[in-house]
Amino acid sequence: MNNILNLSPFERFEFAFIFIPSNAHLALLNKLATLIDYEIENLKQLHTPTINEYYHNHVVNFPHLSVGQYGLMGIEIDPLIHIVEQVSNNIPAFQLEMLPELSFLDNYVFFDAQDCYKNVDPIFKNTFLRFRDQFFKNIQTKFPIKQAYLHKQKNSDSILELDLIDQFYQNWMIPEHNRMRPHFTLQYFPVFNKNLIELKLGHNPKIQNLLKKLQNIFIDKIGFIEIDTFGNPTTKNPHYWINLH
Repeated sequence: MNNILNLSPFERFEFAFIFIPSNAHLALLNKLATLIDYEIENLKQLHTPTINEYYHNHVVNFPHLSVGQYGLMGIEIDPLIHIVEQVSNNIPAFQLEMLPELSFLDNYVFFDAQDCYKNVDPIFKNTFLRFRDQFFKNIQTKFPIKQAYLHKQKNSDSILELDLIDQFYQNWMIPEHNRMRPHFTLQYFPVFNKNLIELKLGHNPKIQNLLKKLQNIFIDKIGFIEIDTFGNPTTKNPHYWINLH
């Protein structure tokens, strides 16, 4: 099943290749993200005057596992669809074991897979590489997403980080240097002390109950979805997806 894209050939399109959970698990992930947002909304907000200030407290629009984020022009949507069709061959639907607790970062609330970094699931790593190889080989109008340029500014004193972005269009979530961290982002830029968030959510019975139901998430589709500067989908549905078997 797929959605129709109404893109001008001259329109810039920033997107993520994604693994997509089963409908039942997707509903639970949306419920979890909404509950997290509800539970922390009454905490005392911190004043954090950063470039991200306008984006505080954004709940994820479509829970997903990102396997690469890139940009292209609308004229190459058909080749992008063909890449998803090609990569979907020989990828089985699979179960992904998740950690029993949430991760609270400075800028995000994550729900991480059990196996990350050097122990990442081979299906996840191999699919990422297949997407990336096909994208760089077959897309002529390719460009890094806006977040990559922000990372270049942030890492302007590191030759390694700049080289990774120049070569792969990103220096996060890539196989190089064991940076792969399969996860569902549930909230973007919460402006609360992360220790207070962890204290409030860590023993919340409703959240713990949902996490138990999500200890093994069934992944049964791949596709792509438009994203904003920080990787949050701009819609609540992928633009294109294919079932895995």
